[in-house]
Amino acid sequence: TRYVFISFVTSLALLTVFLYSAYQHGTFSTYIYGLSIPSYYYLVCLLLTLMLTPLLYSNKVAVLIIIPKVLLDIFLLADILVFNIYRFHIDMLFIEMAIFDFQGIGLSWGMSLLVIIVAIAVVALQVFIYGKAKQLANMKTALVNIGIISLFLLGQGIHIWGNYTKQESILTYTPYMPYYAPITSTGMMKKLQKKFPEYLWLILQAMNPSLRIKYLRNVLTIQLSHLFLMKVITIRHLMYCYLLLKVGGLIC
Repeated sequence: TRYVFISFVTSLALLTVFLYSAYQHGTFSTYIYGLSIPSYYYLVCLLLTLMLTPLLYSNKVAVLIIIPKVLLDIFLLADILVFNIYRFHIDMLFIEMAIFDFQGIGLSWGMSLLVIIVAIAVVALQVFIYGKAKQLANMKTALVNIGIISLFLLGQGIHIWGNYTKQESILTYTPYMPYYAPITSTGMMKKLQKKFPEYLWLILQAMNPSLRIKYLRNVLTIQLSHLFLMKVITIRHLMYCYLLLKVGGLIC
């Protein structure tokens, strides 16, 4: 995990390009959510690397543990180029075209050679970082990983709420980030809103102060509706009393 934490600085730099393109001025919760998105890729990379930990028992193949990180960085580099030109992320169709008809998608021989050079540079950089990480045997990353997991859960919670309330400043990140699938739970939010409507509105106001006006308007509308209903009931009761007085001489 030391290697993943140290080497993730390169992936973070690449992810910042997507985050910068997707950023919209919003509330503090929008800013926190944007900061939490890289933790999604960090945890995926960490999980894949942990699956390769048996390689560490052999010094001859231990370096192969860098494979998930190398693939992630190469993919992000390529996806930045593709997304800036075509405005979509790399998928299997694009990979197939790049392999069998690379000139058809605008890749010249020179560009293909440059891609190979960049891939070799990425591998060399990760081998270097791996060697440095091995020297930092006393470095503990347990608390760091707990913090990153906490940031990830906080960000996903913000996205669940943002998706439920259709906050554009939060939802706009999803199409910009490559293969990013944040958590949504509309059903759970509906249940929570029924059980704790006031508390959820307070949280929403803290996340997006502009919604206070909408909340106050809804409260005022409900109160006016109740007053109107009470007025109608009172008028009907008075009319009923009047009819009784007129017909039977009774007193209400």
